[in-house]
Amino acid sequence: MKNLFTLLFILIISSNLFGQEISRTVTKELDTLVLTKVPKTKVVSVTVEDDTTISILKKYASTVPPTGATVTFSFIQTPLSSPDIISPGRGAEQWHNGSARIPNPTETQPIGVENSLDVYYRKQWTEFEGATAGSYNWAMFDGLVKDAINKGQKLSFGIMTVTPGSEGGHATYGGAKSSYPAYLHTLMQSETLKDFIVGGMWIPNYNSTHYITALRNLHIAIRNRLLNTSYTPTIGPNANKVVLFANVISQIDIRGYGSWGEWHTGSDVGNWSNYPAGRAPTVATFKAIIDAHTTVFDKWPLVIMIAAFDGGGTFIPLFQPYPEVAHYAATARNAWGQVGWRKDQYGATDGYLAGLLENNNVTWNGSTQLKNILMNTWRTAPITGEPPAWTPDGPDLNRQVALYHTTSFGNGNYGPYPDLALRNYIRDAFKKCGYRFSLEAGKAVTNGTSVAITLNWKNVGIAPTYENWDIVYEAVNSGGGAIVLGTSTFKPRTLMPSTTATVVTDTFNETLTGSYILRMTLKDPTGYRQPGVIAINGRQANGSYILGTVQF
Repeated sequence: MKNLFTLLFILIISSNLFGQEISRTVTKELDTLVLTKVPKTKVVSVTVEDDTTISILKKYASTVPPTGATVTFSFIQTPLSSPDIISPGRGAEQWHNGSARIPNPTETQPIGVENSLDVYYRKQWTEFEGATAGSYNWAMFDGLVKDAINKGQKLSFGIMTVTPGSEGGHATYGGAKSSYPAYLHTLMQSETLKDFIVGGMWIPNYNSTHYITALRNLHIAIRNRLLNTSYTPTIGPNANKVVLFANVISQIDIRGYGSWGEWHTGSDVGNWSNYPAGRAPTVATFKAIIDAHTTVFDKWPLVIMIAAFDGGGTFIPLFQPYPEVAHYAATARNAWGQVGWRKDQYGATDGYLAGLLENNNVTWNGSTQLKNILMNTWRTAPITGEPPAWTPDGPDLNRQVALYHTTSFGNGNYGPYPDLALRNYIRDAFKKCGYRFSLEAGKAVTNGTSVAITLNWKNVGIAPTYENWDIVYEAVNSGGGAIVLGTSTFKPRTLMPSTTATVVTDTFNETLTGSYILRMTLKDPTGYRQPGVIAINGRQANGSYILGTVQF
């Protein structure tokens, strides 16, 4: 493929072209001019994908605005009708490593050639810890983190303590399978109220202090692993860079109760009334399970399964019946912030799902109805999930994504492989997820010792970003040398969906001489994520966006 070189510069046009904007795309073999009417100013815009060719500025930019002139910027928006812009922290999330995922962002994307920037796994407790307390085996977990690093992805995960079905990774003791370690089983068997078997699967006594303590200790061990382990990949976008595991984690599930950790009793005891005497979890137990996540996994966003919000509101006996617990789950926080929620049936149309969310009238101790809390959680915390293990309803999937302000959902867990019409619905839902930043206009003014840069930011998506991006500005000379001007005081994380632009001006003191290209990049302050994405044309190979050319 021919290299496409782009370059942005400003020229004052002679009178016969006055009042036109010329956008010139330069390749080694082709020049194309596109003329559109604009008032007063003539701007020549040449976009270049290879920053090493910035030196051709001299060839084209024979005149630039003088020092002190106001240089205006304009941008071409990427329409929502285009294929999805693969972006970090939103859209399609790689679901495990299964083959039951659809090609995305277009039908021609090869299955198995993963291009998602986020990946999700659920694993059993026994895959972390062996039969003896503290005997951790990190091979599986380290492998997941390292694989994500190799691909430049962030990893989200959940830990299951009861796993009905045929998944691998169980322990076996006492004639039944278990998703929690043998030492914990032994401790609970020493108590008056013991763990018990249902359908060939050990079910813990969740009220056991041994269970809560061991669960917390597991989380502490994982937290320490994340904070104290690094990896230097030899491939991928972070090749030869030391990456701390902690910087790779996107979200962590609050599980620890129920089948698959989904906060229901389906496929284990069944109805709540089937718990053996004294072993139905108490309010204090549920709060302790939530706290074992929020007080340990304090540095990362957390999400909890929506079944935790029932509190007796749906009258479905598979769910916990305590309004106090439902309110506690809906308002839980850690040091990072509000706990988000996870809906693992996107595209399912069962009425009880709305009863857990937009129609949830449960209250506790004079609180507002939970629906008023849950339907606004997206403002500060992520809403995510996956399709049901059967064919989702395409139109309703899209409706749900918009209604809940969903930031992402898994590309996988499909039952029958979706047909083309449904694949198109799913791709459309991915595209509508999360944030969608755009730049509406902008300008720059120099005075010889400083430059004031103004950009009109807008989030035309359905949710904010939950990552702490920095906006970094650089000035690039005609030889391609880049000088960092500084970081904006504005944080895109605060940019909520809106039809009104947020106007941001940053002034940087810099004594330079001559003409410079201004460019802007969304950067991860931890240095892990690749540069963030904006829904405008002209993204450069290094992830930056060229704004214009100024004279110092």
